[in-house]
Amino acid sequence: MCRVGWARRTPLAIVVALLAFTCALEAGAQGRGWDSTFIEQWVSALETHVPGTLDAPLAGTAAWDTDDLRKLWRDIHVLLTLVVAPRTTRFSVPPLLFETGPRSRDRVWFGLKKEEREVFEELATRVRRRGVTGVAHRAAILHTDILTRASSIAAPSDAAGPATRWFIGDGTGIGSTGQSLHWEIARRVLTAVEPDPRRDVFVRDWYRATVAMGQATEYFDAMQMKQALLLFPDDSELLLLAGAEREAFATPLFQAFAKSLDGSARLTGIESADAELNAASSFYRRALAARPEFPEARVRLGRVLTMQAHYADAVGLLRQALSADLDASQKYLALLFLGDALEGAGDPAAALESLEQAAAIAPRSRAPYLGIARLSRERGDLKRTVSSLDRALAATAVEDVAEPMWVYRALPGLRRASLVDELRARVAADRP
Repeated sequence: MCRVGWARRTPLAIVVALLAFTCALEAGAQGRGWDSTFIEQWVSALETHVPGTLDAPLAGTAAWDTDDLRKLWRDIHVLLTLVVAPRTTRFSVPPLLFETGPRSRDRVWFGLKKEEREVFEELATRVRRRGVTGVAHRAAILHTDILTRASSIAAPSDAAGPATRWFIGDGTGIGSTGQSLHWEIARRVLTAVEPDPRRDVFVRDWYRATVAMGQATEYFDAMQMKQALLLFPDDSELLLLAGAEREAFATPLFQAFAKSLDGSARLTGIESADAELNAASSFYRRALAARPEFPEARVRLGRVLTMQAHYADAVGLLRQALSADLDASQKYLALLFLGDALEGAGDPAAALESLEQAAAIAPRSRAPYLGIARLSRERGDLKRTVSSLDRALAATAVEDVAEPMWVYRALPGLRRASLVDELRARVAADRP
Protein backbone atom coordinates (compact mmCIF):
# COMPACT_ATOMS: atom_id res chain seq x y z
CA MET A 1 0.00 0.00 0.00
CA CYS A 2 1.22 3.50 -0.80
CA ARG A 3 2.35 5.49 2.25
CA VAL A 4 0.34 8.73 2.08
CA GLY A 5 0.13 9.94 5.69
CA TRP A 6 2.78 12.58 5.11
CA ALA A 7 0.94 13.94 2.06
CA ARG A 8 -1.11 16.28 4.25
CA ARG A 9 2.03 18.39 4.68
CA THR A 10 2.88 18.40 0.97
CA PRO A 11 1.92 21.34 -1.29
CA LEU A 12 -1.36 20.38 -2.98
CA ALA A 13 -0.09 21.17 -6.45
CA ILE A 14 2.26 18.18 -6.44
CA VAL A 15 0.30 15.67 -4.35
CA VAL A 16 -1.57 14.01 -7.22
CA ALA A 17 1.50 13.68 -9.43
CA LEU A 18 3.56 12.51 -6.49
CA LEU A 19 1.14 9.77 -5.49
CA ALA A 20 0.92 8.54 -9.07
CA PHE A 21 4.73 8.51 -9.27
CA THR A 22 5.13 6.65 -5.97
CA CYS A 23 2.27 4.20 -6.32
CA ALA A 24 3.26 3.15 -9.81
CA LEU A 25 6.72 2.24 -8.58
CA GLU A 26 5.42 0.47 -5.51
CA ALA A 27 2.94 -1.52 -7.60
CA GLY A 28 5.86 -2.95 -9.55
CA ALA A 29 7.32 -4.28 -6.31
CA GLN A 30 4.19 -6.19 -5.24
CA GLY A 31 4.68 -9.90 -4.87
CA ARG A 32 8.43 -9.71 -4.36
CA GLY A 33 9.98 -10.65 -1.03
CA TRP A 34 12.54 -7.88 -1.45
CA ASP A 35 11.12 -4.36 -1.70
CA SER A 36 12.64 -2.71 -4.74
CA THR A 37 10.62 0.46 -4.24
CA PHE A 38 13.44 2.56 -2.83
CA ILE A 39 16.11 1.90 -5.42
CA GLU A 40 13.66 2.02 -8.35
CA GLN A 41 12.16 5.29 -7.18
CA TRP A 42 15.62 6.70 -6.47
CA VAL A 43 16.87 5.98 -9.99
CA SER A 44 13.66 7.39 -11.48
CA ALA A 45 14.05 10.50 -9.34
CA LEU A 46 17.59 10.97 -10.62
CA GLU A 47 16.30 10.79 -14.17
CA THR A 48 13.31 13.11 -13.75
CA HIS A 49 13.95 15.56 -10.89
CA VAL A 50 14.47 19.13 -12.06
CA PRO A 51 17.34 20.46 -9.92
CA GLY A 52 16.33 23.20 -7.53
CA THR A 53 12.58 22.56 -7.73
CA LEU A 54 10.16 20.93 -5.31
CA ASP A 55 8.66 18.45 -7.77
CA ALA A 56 7.05 15.03 -7.30
CA PRO A 57 10.27 12.99 -7.61
CA LEU A 58 11.93 15.13 -4.94
CA ALA A 59 8.96 14.98 -2.58
CA GLY A 60 8.78 11.21 -2.98
CA THR A 61 12.36 10.65 -1.90
CA ALA A 62 12.05 13.27 0.85
CA ALA A 63 9.33 11.12 2.44
CA TRP A 64 11.76 8.35 3.36
CA ASP A 65 12.75 8.02 7.01
CA THR A 66 15.99 6.74 8.53
CA ASP A 67 15.16 3.04 8.11
CA ASP A 68 14.14 3.62 4.50
CA LEU A 69 17.40 5.44 3.79
CA ARG A 70 19.47 2.66 5.32
CA LYS A 71 17.76 0.21 2.95
CA LEU A 72 18.35 2.64 0.10
CA TRP A 73 22.05 2.87 0.87
CA ARG A 74 22.34 -0.93 0.78
CA ASP A 75 20.68 -0.99 -2.65
CA ILE A 76 22.68 1.95 -4.00
CA HIS A 77 25.89 0.18 -3.08
CA VAL A 78 24.78 -3.01 -4.85
CA LEU A 79 23.67 -1.04 -7.91
CA LEU A 80 26.88 0.97 -8.27
CA THR A 81 28.93 -2.18 -7.79
CA LEU A 82 27.08 -3.92 -10.64
CA VAL A 83 27.44 -0.87 -12.86
CA VAL A 84 31.24 -1.12 -12.80
CA ALA A 85 31.57 -4.87 -12.10
CA PRO A 86 28.54 -6.65 -13.65
CA ARG A 87 29.71 -10.16 -12.72
CA THR A 88 29.86 -9.50 -8.98
CA THR A 89 27.88 -12.09 -7.03
CA ARG A 90 28.74 -11.27 -3.41
CA PHE A 91 28.28 -7.88 -1.77
CA SER A 92 29.17 -6.20 1.52
CA VAL A 93 27.77 -2.77 2.30
CA PRO A 94 30.36 -0.35 3.77
CA PRO A 95 29.42 1.28 7.09
CA LEU A 96 28.20 4.84 7.12
CA LEU A 97 30.99 7.32 7.76
CA PHE A 98 29.78 8.61 11.11
CA GLU A 99 29.05 5.23 12.65
CA THR A 100 31.20 3.87 15.46
CA GLY A 101 31.19 0.74 17.59
CA PRO A 102 29.80 -2.61 16.46
CA ARG A 103 27.74 -1.13 13.62
CA SER A 104 30.87 0.26 11.97
CA ARG A 105 32.30 -3.26 11.74
CA ASP A 106 29.08 -4.85 10.52
CA ARG A 107 30.14 -6.12 7.08
CA VAL A 108 27.76 -8.99 6.30
CA TRP A 109 28.33 -10.61 2.92
CA PHE A 110 25.24 -11.48 0.91
CA GLY A 111 24.11 -12.50 -2.56
CA LEU A 112 21.07 -11.65 -4.68
CA LYS A 113 18.07 -13.76 -5.59
CA LYS A 114 17.26 -14.13 -9.27
CA GLU A 115 14.42 -11.60 -9.22
CA GLU A 116 16.55 -9.13 -7.27
CA ARG A 117 19.39 -9.40 -9.71
CA GLU A 118 17.05 -8.84 -12.64
CA VAL A 119 15.88 -5.56 -11.13
CA PHE A 120 19.42 -4.40 -10.38
CA GLU A 121 20.68 -5.33 -13.84
CA GLU A 122 17.90 -3.36 -15.50
CA LEU A 123 18.68 -0.34 -13.29
CA ALA A 124 22.41 -0.75 -13.93
CA THR A 125 21.75 -0.52 -17.66
CA ARG A 126 19.97 2.79 -17.12
CA VAL A 127 22.82 4.11 -14.98
CA ARG A 128 25.45 3.10 -17.56
CA ARG A 129 23.45 4.93 -20.22
CA ARG A 130 23.93 8.19 -18.33
CA GLY A 131 27.34 7.30 -16.88
CA VAL A 132 28.16 6.61 -13.27
CA THR A 133 29.77 10.04 -12.84
CA GLY A 134 26.71 11.84 -14.18
CA VAL A 135 24.45 9.77 -11.93
CA ALA A 136 26.63 10.53 -8.91
CA HIS A 137 26.44 14.26 -9.66
CA ARG A 138 22.67 14.12 -10.00
CA ALA A 139 22.39 12.11 -6.77
CA ALA A 140 24.37 14.72 -4.86
CA ILE A 141 22.03 17.46 -6.10
CA LEU A 142 18.93 15.35 -5.41
CA HIS A 143 19.86 14.85 -1.75
CA THR A 144 21.01 18.46 -1.42
CA ASP A 145 17.63 19.59 -2.74
CA ILE A 146 15.83 17.34 -0.25
CA LEU A 147 17.59 19.15 2.59
CA THR A 148 17.21 22.64 1.13
CA ARG A 149 14.09 22.65 -1.03
CA ALA A 150 11.98 19.95 0.64
CA SER A 151 12.98 20.36 4.29
CA SER A 152 9.43 21.34 5.29
CA ILE A 153 8.00 18.01 4.11
CA ALA A 154 10.97 15.70 4.59
CA ALA A 155 10.59 12.80 7.01
CA PRO A 156 13.01 12.73 9.96
CA SER A 157 16.24 11.14 8.76
CA ASP A 158 18.69 11.73 11.58
CA ALA A 159 20.97 8.79 12.16
CA ALA A 160 21.04 7.11 15.54
CA GLY A 161 24.57 8.23 16.25
CA PRO A 162 26.31 10.96 18.25
CA ALA A 163 24.85 14.45 17.98
CA THR A 164 26.44 16.35 15.10
CA ARG A 165 24.09 19.33 14.84
CA TRP A 166 23.62 21.47 17.92
CA PHE A 167 21.10 24.29 18.30
CA ILE A 168 22.54 27.15 20.33
CA GLY A 169 20.57 29.70 22.31
CA ASP A 170 22.21 32.47 24.27
CA GLY A 171 25.48 30.61 24.69
CA THR A 172 23.79 27.35 25.74
CA GLY A 173 22.75 24.20 23.93
CA ILE A 174 18.97 24.04 23.43
CA GLY A 175 18.82 20.85 21.35
CA SER A 176 20.68 18.56 18.98
CA THR A 177 20.19 16.14 16.13
CA GLY A 178 22.26 13.43 14.50
CA GLN A 179 23.89 13.44 11.08
CA SER A 180 21.37 13.47 8.23
CA LEU A 181 21.53 10.35 6.09
CA HIS A 182 20.79 12.47 3.02
CA TRP A 183 24.18 14.18 3.39
CA GLU A 184 25.76 10.81 4.05
CA ILE A 185 24.28 9.17 0.96
CA ALA A 186 25.35 12.14 -1.18
CA ARG A 187 28.92 11.85 0.12
CA ARG A 188 28.97 8.09 -0.38
CA VAL A 189 27.64 8.20 -3.93
CA LEU A 190 30.19 10.85 -4.93
CA THR A 191 32.98 8.39 -4.07
CA ALA A 192 31.88 6.44 -7.18
CA VAL A 193 32.83 9.31 -9.52
CA GLU A 194 35.27 8.14 -12.18
CA PRO A 195 38.16 8.03 -12.49
CA ASP A 196 38.80 9.63 -9.10
CA PRO A 197 36.52 11.96 -7.10
CA ARG A 198 39.60 13.82 -5.88
CA ARG A 199 40.16 15.03 -9.46
CA ASP A 200 36.52 15.87 -10.18
CA VAL A 201 35.68 19.58 -10.29
CA PHE A 202 32.00 18.97 -9.54
CA VAL A 203 32.81 17.00 -6.37
CA ARG A 204 35.17 19.73 -5.20
CA ASP A 205 32.61 22.43 -5.92
CA TRP A 206 29.82 20.46 -4.22
CA TYR A 207 31.82 20.37 -1.01
CA ARG A 208 32.67 24.04 -1.34
CA ALA A 209 29.02 24.92 -1.96
CA THR A 210 27.47 22.81 0.78
CA VAL A 211 29.97 23.87 3.44
CA ALA A 212 29.47 27.51 2.45
CA MET A 213 25.69 27.08 2.42
CA GLY A 214 25.82 25.91 6.03
CA GLN A 215 28.15 28.66 7.15
CA ALA A 216 25.87 31.28 5.55
CA THR A 217 23.38 30.44 8.32
CA GLU A 218 26.10 29.86 10.95
CA TYR A 219 25.58 26.10 10.73
CA PHE A 220 29.02 24.52 10.93
CA ASP A 221 28.92 20.88 9.78
CA ALA A 222 32.05 19.19 11.14
CA MET A 223 31.41 15.93 9.26
CA GLN A 224 31.00 17.68 5.91
CA MET A 225 34.13 19.73 6.50
CA LYS A 226 36.13 16.68 7.53
CA GLN A 227 35.23 14.75 4.38
CA ALA A 228 35.86 17.80 2.21
CA LEU A 229 39.40 18.21 3.52
CA LEU A 230 40.12 14.49 3.29
CA LEU A 231 39.41 14.67 -0.44
CA PHE A 232 40.79 18.15 -1.10
CA PRO A 233 43.38 18.96 1.60
CA ASP A 234 45.03 21.72 -0.46
CA ASP A 235 41.96 23.51 -1.77
CA SER A 236 42.26 27.17 -0.83
CA GLU A 237 38.48 27.78 -0.72
CA LEU A 238 37.84 24.86 1.62
CA LEU A 239 40.81 25.84 3.78
CA LEU A 240 39.40 29.36 4.10
CA LEU A 241 36.01 27.95 5.14
CA ALA A 242 37.74 25.63 7.62
CA GLY A 243 39.59 28.58 9.11
CA ALA A 244 36.34 30.55 9.36
CA GLU A 245 34.72 27.62 11.19
CA ARG A 246 37.49 27.46 13.79
CA GLU A 247 37.60 31.23 14.12
CA ALA A 248 33.86 31.15 14.87
CA PHE A 249 34.40 28.45 17.49
CA ALA A 250 36.82 30.76 19.29
CA THR A 251 34.13 33.41 19.81
CA PRO A 252 32.39 33.84 23.19
CA LEU A 253 29.09 32.43 21.86
CA PHE A 254 30.53 29.05 20.92
CA GLN A 255 32.90 28.94 23.87
CA ALA A 256 30.03 29.54 26.29
CA PHE A 257 27.99 26.87 24.52
CA ALA A 258 30.74 24.25 24.81
CA LYS A 259 31.25 25.02 28.50
CA SER A 260 27.50 24.81 29.17
CA LEU A 261 27.54 21.12 28.26
CA ASP A 262 30.04 20.25 31.02
CA GLY A 263 31.23 16.65 30.51
CA SER A 264 29.61 16.46 27.08
CA ALA A 265 31.61 19.37 25.69
CA ARG A 266 33.93 17.07 23.80
CA LEU A 267 30.98 15.93 21.67
CA THR A 268 30.72 19.40 20.14
CA GLY A 269 34.24 19.29 18.71
CA ILE A 270 34.91 22.77 20.10
CA GLU A 271 38.27 23.27 21.76
CA SER A 272 39.47 26.13 23.96
CA ALA A 273 39.57 29.61 22.46
CA ASP A 274 43.37 29.48 22.16
CA ALA A 275 43.27 26.10 20.44
CA GLU A 276 40.58 27.27 18.03
CA LEU A 277 42.55 30.40 17.13
CA ASN A 278 45.64 28.28 16.51
CA ALA A 279 43.61 26.00 14.24
CA ALA A 280 42.12 28.96 12.39
CA SER A 281 45.57 30.47 11.89
CA SER A 282 46.87 27.16 10.52
CA PHE A 283 44.03 26.82 8.02
CA TYR A 284 44.38 30.41 6.81
CA ARG A 285 48.14 29.95 6.37
CA ARG A 286 47.52 26.77 4.37
CA ALA A 287 45.00 28.63 2.22
CA LEU A 288 47.61 31.30 1.49
CA ALA A 289 50.24 28.66 0.75
CA ALA A 290 47.87 27.10 -1.79
CA ARG A 291 46.87 30.49 -3.23
CA PRO A 292 49.32 33.28 -2.35
CA GLU A 293 47.07 35.96 -3.88
CA PHE A 294 44.10 35.33 -1.59
CA PRO A 295 43.36 38.62 0.16
CA GLU A 296 40.28 37.32 2.01
CA ALA A 297 42.41 34.70 3.76
CA ARG A 298 45.01 37.36 4.55
CA VAL A 299 42.39 39.68 6.07
CA ARG A 300 40.99 36.96 8.31
CA LEU A 301 44.44 35.72 9.32
CA GLY A 302 45.35 39.30 10.27
CA ARG A 303 42.38 39.43 12.63
CA VAL A 304 43.27 36.09 14.21
CA LEU A 305 46.86 37.21 14.77
CA THR A 306 45.60 40.37 16.43
CA MET A 307 43.44 38.27 18.76
CA GLN A 308 46.57 36.27 19.57
CA ALA A 309 48.48 39.52 20.31
CA HIS A 310 50.85 39.04 17.35
CA TYR A 311 50.35 42.66 16.43
CA ALA A 312 53.35 43.33 14.21
CA ASP A 313 52.62 40.29 12.04
CA ALA A 314 48.96 41.27 11.84
CA VAL A 315 49.83 44.82 10.72
CA GLY A 316 52.06 43.50 7.95
CA LEU A 317 49.44 41.04 6.68
CA LEU A 318 46.61 43.53 6.73
CA ARG A 319 48.60 46.21 4.93
CA GLN A 320 49.54 43.64 2.34
CA ALA A 321 45.87 42.72 1.95
CA LEU A 322 44.94 46.38 1.49
CA SER A 323 47.40 46.66 -1.39
CA ALA A 324 45.27 44.12 -3.30
CA ASP A 325 42.04 44.82 -5.17
CA LEU A 326 39.51 44.31 -2.35
CA ASP A 327 35.79 44.82 -2.63
CA ALA A 328 34.18 47.34 -0.30
CA SER A 329 33.23 44.90 2.48
CA GLN A 330 36.65 43.26 2.58
CA LYS A 331 38.42 46.64 2.50
CA TYR A 332 36.24 47.81 5.39
CA LEU A 333 37.12 44.71 7.44
CA ALA A 334 40.82 45.02 6.63
CA LEU A 335 40.90 48.65 7.78
CA LEU A 336 38.88 47.86 10.91
CA PHE A 337 41.20 44.98 11.84
CA LEU A 338 44.27 47.05 10.98
CA GLY A 339 43.09 49.70 13.44
CA ASP A 340 42.92 47.07 16.19
CA ALA A 341 46.34 45.69 15.27
CA LEU A 342 47.96 49.14 15.19
CA GLU A 343 46.45 50.01 18.56
CA GLY A 344 47.88 46.79 19.97
CA ALA A 345 51.24 47.57 18.38
CA GLY A 346 51.35 50.92 20.19
CA ASP A 347 50.57 53.30 17.30
CA PRO A 348 47.26 54.97 18.28
CA ALA A 349 47.53 57.76 15.71
CA ALA A 350 47.80 55.29 12.82
CA ALA A 351 45.06 53.17 14.41
CA LEU A 352 42.73 56.17 14.52
CA GLU A 353 43.40 56.94 10.87
CA SER A 354 42.67 53.36 9.85
CA LEU A 355 39.38 53.33 11.76
CA GLU A 356 38.35 56.63 10.18
CA GLN A 357 38.96 55.16 6.74
CA ALA A 358 36.83 52.14 7.67
CA ALA A 359 34.01 54.40 8.83
CA ALA A 360 34.16 56.33 5.56
CA ILE A 361 33.56 53.10 3.61
CA ALA A 362 30.56 52.07 5.73
CA PRO A 363 29.14 55.26 7.28
CA ARG A 364 26.27 53.44 9.01
CA SER A 365 28.59 50.95 10.64
CA ARG A 366 29.14 50.80 14.40
CA ALA A 367 32.45 49.11 15.11
CA PRO A 368 34.81 51.85 13.82
CA TYR A 369 33.11 54.52 15.95
CA LEU A 370 33.52 52.46 19.09
CA GLY A 371 37.24 52.24 18.38
CA ILE A 372 37.45 55.91 17.51
CA ALA A 373 35.66 56.82 20.75
CA ARG A 374 38.04 54.70 22.82
CA LEU A 375 41.17 56.15 21.19
CA SER A 376 39.80 59.71 21.35
CA ARG A 377 39.12 59.34 25.06
CA GLU A 378 42.67 58.14 25.65
CA ARG A 379 43.94 61.22 23.78
CA GLY A 380 41.72 63.51 25.89
CA ASP A 381 39.46 64.49 22.99
CA LEU A 382 36.12 64.31 24.85
CA LYS A 383 34.11 66.08 22.15
CA ARG A 384 35.13 63.51 19.58
CA THR A 385 34.59 60.72 22.07
CA VAL A 386 30.98 61.75 22.61
CA SER A 387 30.23 62.30 18.90
CA SER A 388 31.69 58.89 18.02
CA LEU A 389 29.66 57.18 20.72
CA ASP A 390 26.54 58.91 19.40
CA ARG A 391 27.27 57.44 15.96
CA ALA A 392 27.95 54.01 17.43
CA LEU A 393 24.74 53.97 19.46
CA ALA A 394 22.44 55.54 16.86
CA ALA A 395 19.11 53.76 16.38
CA THR A 396 18.76 51.47 13.39
CA ALA A 397 16.00 49.36 11.90
CA VAL A 398 16.17 45.65 12.68
CA GLU A 399 16.31 44.75 9.01
CA ASP A 400 19.03 47.29 8.29
CA VAL A 401 22.27 45.32 8.33
CA ALA A 402 24.56 48.32 8.58
CA GLU A 403 27.49 46.60 10.30
CA PRO A 404 29.42 43.91 8.38
CA MET A 405 30.74 42.55 11.66
CA TRP A 406 27.21 41.45 12.55
CA VAL A 407 27.49 38.77 9.85
CA TYR A 408 31.24 38.20 10.08
CA ARG A 409 30.95 34.53 11.13
CA ALA A 410 28.58 33.85 8.23
CA LEU A 411 30.33 36.05 5.68
CA PRO A 412 32.52 33.42 3.95
CA GLY A 413 29.41 31.33 3.34
CA LEU A 414 27.28 34.28 2.24
CA ARG A 415 29.91 35.29 -0.31
CA ARG A 416 29.76 31.80 -1.86
CA ALA A 417 26.06 31.01 -1.51
CA SER A 418 25.34 31.16 -5.25
CA LEU A 419 27.61 28.19 -5.96
CA VAL A 420 24.82 25.70 -5.10
CA ASP A 421 22.63 27.17 -7.84
CA GLU A 422 25.54 26.99 -10.27
CA LEU A 423 25.88 23.27 -9.54
CA ARG A 424 22.16 22.75 -10.06
CA ALA A 425 22.44 24.45 -13.45
CA ARG A 426 25.37 22.22 -14.44
CA VAL A 427 23.43 19.08 -13.57
CA ALA A 428 20.27 20.31 -15.32
CA ALA A 429 22.26 20.90 -18.50
CA ASP A 430 23.85 17.43 -18.39
CA ARG A 431 21.07 15.36 -19.95
CA PRO A 432 21.73 12.48 -22.38
